[in-house]
Amino acid sequence: MIERALVIGAGISGMQAALDIANSGYEVLLVEKEPTIGGHMAQLSETFPTLDCSSCILTPRMVEVGQHTNIRRLMLSQVTSVEGEAGNFQVKILRHPRYVIEDKCIACGACAKVCPVKVPSEFERGMAERSAIYMPFPQAVPAIYHLDRDVCEDCGKCAEKCPAQAIDYDMQPETLEIGVGAIIVATGYELYDGEAVQAYGYGSHPDVLNGLEFERLLSASGPTGGDVIRPSDGKVPKELVFIQCAGSRNPEHGMPYCSKVCCMYTAKQAILYKHRVHDGQVYSFYMDVRAGGKGYEEFVTRAMEEDRTLYIRGRVSKVFAQNGKLIVWGADTLTDQKIEIAADMVVVASAIVPSAGARQVAEMLDIEVDQFGFYVPSNEEMTPVESRVPGVFLAGVGLGPRGDGGPGLRRGGQSAGFVRSGKGGCAMRPKLFIPGPCEVDEDVLAAMAQPTLKHYGPEWLKVHHEVLGLLKRVFQTENDLFMLPGAGSAALDMAFGSLLATGDTVIIGNNGFFGNRMGRIASACGLRSVFFIAPQGQPLNPDDLRQTLAQEPEARAVAIVHHETSTAVLNPLQELAQVTHEAGLPIIVDGIASLGGVNLPVDEWNIDVCVTVANKCLECPPGLTFISASPKAWEWVDRNKSQTHGWYLNLKTWRKYAADWGDWHPTPVTMPTNNVLALRASLRRILDGGLETHFARYRQAAQAVRRGLAAAGFEMLVAETCASPIATAVKARPEFKVSELIEYLAQAHSIYISGGIGPLRGKIFRVGHMGKAATPPYLMEFLFAVETFLRKKGFKVPVGVSLVGLTEERKSK
Repeated sequence: MIERALVIGAGISGMQAALDIANSGYEVLLVEKEPTIGGHMAQLSETFPTLDCSSCILTPRMVEVGQHTNIRRLMLSQVTSVEGEAGNFQVKILRHPRYVIEDKCIACGACAKVCPVKVPSEFERGMAERSAIYMPFPQAVPAIYHLDRDVCEDCGKCAEKCPAQAIDYDMQPETLEIGVGAIIVATGYELYDGEAVQAYGYGSHPDVLNGLEFERLLSASGPTGGDVIRPSDGKVPKELVFIQCAGSRNPEHGMPYCSKVCCMYTAKQAILYKHRVHDGQVYSFYMDVRAGGKGYEEFVTRAMEEDRTLYIRGRVSKVFAQNGKLIVWGADTLTDQKIEIAADMVVVASAIVPSAGARQVAEMLDIEVDQFGFYVPSNEEMTPVESRVPGVFLAGVGLGPRGDGGPGLRRGGQSAGFVRSGKGGCAMRPKLFIPGPCEVDEDVLAAMAQPTLKHYGPEWLKVHHEVLGLLKRVFQTENDLFMLPGAGSAALDMAFGSLLATGDTVIIGNNGFFGNRMGRIASACGLRSVFFIAPQGQPLNPDDLRQTLAQEPEARAVAIVHHETSTAVLNPLQELAQVTHEAGLPIIVDGIASLGGVNLPVDEWNIDVCVTVANKCLECPPGLTFISASPKAWEWVDRNKSQTHGWYLNLKTWRKYAADWGDWHPTPVTMPTNNVLALRASLRRILDGGLETHFARYRQAAQAVRRGLAAAGFEMLVAETCASPIATAVKARPEFKVSELIEYLAQAHSIYISGGIGPLRGKIFRVGHMGKAATPPYLMEFLFAVETFLRKKGFKVPVGVSLVGLTEERKSK
């Protein structure tokens, strides 16, 4: 699998897709046929319905694309062939010469000033001129000039004047062959200029403009600096006519479909025109006003009432020039009257059509297009940005006109989401919602990537002692504490083998898979295990422990799993510890899946031995485990003359090295020093924010998951009174198998959850909310993914219903 994506087209949709993928850590090739990125949005003055500055929205994205280290921009380029399949496409890209050396150009403009050639500017839609060597607009990215050799007279003046010696007339086209895992097609749109608009004088009369041309007149950066003047004579038009549906909804002479945006951008342009020509009058011929977005109806009403735009329901039959005016003949179908307007300027709201070359791109990629040339997704409802070709995704208006106010941003983001999810061959970094290990922060991974330290000497001692001090704060203890390489089971082995002798009896709480496993570990140490049991999904009962202790007077210790991960039950450890000490016995606690995520004050609750690991609530990579021992625990260790274990998993060994070698080599083995550096970074972050803040984050995440899943129709396994804040167990639903949900989340979203284990296999699924999985963005993505799965299964789940926990938390803050 090639972890690189190709985006064809660098308009707003293509840019957004590229940014989303690049921000997920993957390389992106952004191919654009023009000299600059930005597309048509760069030509707009303001956006509807807020009248926000288009450049204020677009320019920061252009700059981000230009500076992003994961995005390679290929301007003046075209994809010429694609072979292979999802995850392994081989692409050929023809890169046309710019004739300007990109690394040398300083964008001073000296070359353009001396160029004798003047031709119509494509960016200004022919209403201004550019030279043969030019930059399309001042905010262009890249800010590099381009020499148009098709119109260049080869006079050499630009090269003579260039202070950076950046002009190279001998540049040649080059073909690049690059492998990519996924392809996003965002080739954009153009405006219809055929028979239906030519009938109104478009293309033959200079004062009949289309929507983009009029947009450039309105723009402060346009050819007239925002002054609305007639191209024919430079006069200010006082009578302005908009002809809506010019080429749209016209099956006989134009396009039969609605272009979706015309009603809104003509209202916007009418408002902006009145801002500039206060005594002007606007007429707008329309079939019906389609203003379906949020705030759209109010926006059109504003154009009518505040800016006095006269809306005339009916089509225009003819536009012709007479005595310096454009005579517009139409009909008002509401009053059944003929209308004649002597206009100074006419703007045709032309139909949106696919960009030139879209059909060729479709043929090359073998993706389907409709009769008009718009791309066709595999399923309009379920997979609206997936093509029928695996690994090829669709974005932007190339899919067809949309009037939702931000189709480029949304569709680009959707396509990027599919690519990041792995459906396109660029696998997204897995999001771990399992009960451990958790996905850790980048600063922790960066700490782990530091140069490896030796595991002894002054430099290491400083790190070692700092980390032990941080750990004691998390354990809330002054007891001896050791960190050792290995999994949590190794430390439990150490605890049983160090405190108890062969044949000793240990009483173990068992209400799930890991309670049962603790019994197996004890038995492997030669101990006799006696269980007191609670049903799976329910907490251990201190009275049951008290009764078992009465029945087993020879018992030498009690062992408890604080958080039974197989069911997400949090056992009442404080009460169980109290009962244990009333019997005069030490308590061994498996805090592997709890310590650091929930309050577990070791000293306050008199926990004699407590075990945990780095890779759960301490939010580190796997590899380290920790064990604390109280003075009472040491009494039992020293009393034990029949060690069931040897040298490594022996608390005495670790105590001896800490005492005898503590000023140089405080551990009996080589420590994984990089893991310890990562642990230090994570502990510092947790403690800097405060333990209670860390616990609260886990509680809030648990509530968001449970309330969200309940709102989506799921039932939790465990009552809230004993539910863990670290993980959630959710009952299966009869309509589908748990394995289907697990597989869908993994394949479609790179989200990993766990199923049930032991007797609960197939009956529940488990969701961990530790590390990044306890952050709102991750939680939102998980909950939305579950919603999507349910809708795919036919459930009528309202969009966003599962976010109830997150939204209420936000309101409370």
